[in-house]
Amino acid sequence: MRLTRKIAVLVAVPLAAMLVFAGLAIWVAVVDVQRADRLTSLVTLGQRSADLAEALQAERAAAVSLLIGPGPEMTRRTEAFAAAVAATDAAVAGFQSALSSARVPGAAWASLERLSTQLGLLSGVRDRVRSGTAAASAVAFRYRIIIASTVDYREVVAQAGQAPAEIAELLRFSVNPSRAAEALGLQQVAVLRALDAGVLSPAAVAEVMATRTAFVEAEVAFGSAPVEWQAWWSSATTGAQVLA
Repeated sequence: MRLTRKIAVLVAVPLAAMLVFAGLAIWVAVVDVQRADRLTSLVTLGQRSADLAEALQAERAAAVSLLIGPGPEMTRRTEAFAAAVAATDAAVAGFQSALSSARVPGAAWASLERLSTQLGLLSGVRDRVRSGTAAASAVAFRYRIIIASTVDYREVVAQAGQAPAEIAELLRFSVNPSRAAEALGLQQVAVLRALDAGVLSPAAVAEVMATRTAFVEAEVAFGSAPVEWQAWWSSATTGAQVLA
């Protein structure tokens, strides 16, 4: 679970700061107040979806750990999964609250509907985790699809909100830390499954390498972001908790 906390460190500070600053920049860069209000509400909703993705990543790790880890630590793992579920439910509530007050244009509704559909399947996934009837790989894949839906929404924010070019570029940059965190989350799951199997199979090695590639690609894509944003990234990826 330590890696889960490191993933949170990687994403939370730079992403929150970037979205806040992007929201502030909107008010300066956009003359049309109505359009600025709409875009700002979409950015706020994007922040809530980022919080949701982070919670889902932690829940996925707890679910996989519970499914592959029978034994004397089962009670602790069950409690950890229950705590992760509660945290996700709080993030879902925050997202739904933001959605209820957001001015969402039609162009963004399709991605939001896909996310809503995926969240509706979460209860069934959790039931299978609790009963122990699901394969860890199948559960990890289902969480991956839900998390991908949160990223998909944030990618359409700039276009749906008719953001000016410079703001649209900033919003696109803000997705990369979440992509990097998801790559680490998938790597965490791959390692957990390998530990359960007792061997790092060729397939597991390939999976870990793929997640590492995805992380590097997100990091490279973020390399053109504003200097202050790159400073946040550097701090988040080289801080004491990460290096530990």
